[in-house]
Amino acid sequence: MNKKFYFMALPLAGIVQSVYLIQLLANTGVFHEIYFYSSMYSISVLKPKSILSIYGNKEKNIKLGLEILLCILKLNYKYNDLFILLKYIFKLICLEKKLSFDKISKKIVQKKIKSVLYFKNKNKNLLIKKYAKIYSEIVSPLDSKMIIQGKEIYLKNAAIQEKINVLILAGLRSCALWRQIDGNQLKIIFFKKYIIKEIEILLSDLRKF
Repeated sequence: MNKKFYFMALPLAGIVQSVYLIQLLANTGVFHEIYFYSSMYSISVLKPKSILSIYGNKEKNIKLGLEILLCILKLNYKYNDLFILLKYIFKLICLEKKLSFDKISKKIVQKKIKSVLYFKNKNKNLLIKKYAKIYSEIVSPLDSKMIIQGKEIYLKNAAIQEKINVLILAGLRSCALWRQIDGNQLKIIFFKKYIIKEIEILLSDLRKF
């Protein structure tokens, strides 16, 4: 394992997993429970002991993100779907950057997240509602609204809207991690083949279990 590329792969997979699940919900209404809650968990880790601890100390929690990321890097993904995913990713990175510069809003978000942790072991639907509210009331107003493409029947569903908002918040958490390790587009371009190799090793190990 090459730690440098391993640490680059994790937050990228976290971002990709969030936007893929958003796309899945918006177009099919499919709720991938395991990976949704894995992504949602990352929001609550404000003081991680390690990069992996943000994802519950288990690479399998972002396995879906690693698989989709590998397809993207290898250009083995439908063009239209890829364009939408990349658009969401770019928007998330820009929004997270704005939030990082807005110290007041950032502190409010952190405070709200800490207050939500009180309900961590209680009703999951309540957690979803509270995290969704943090995004819609504090983060969303910082920039033009993130436009989600999908089928109207799903986009108008209140429960799906809340889950999408939670996933946006989870995506922002991974974007913050990506920024903290000095991640940028040039590094993805220059180190693409090494990141691909690291992801392939990770996925190979995960498939053994």
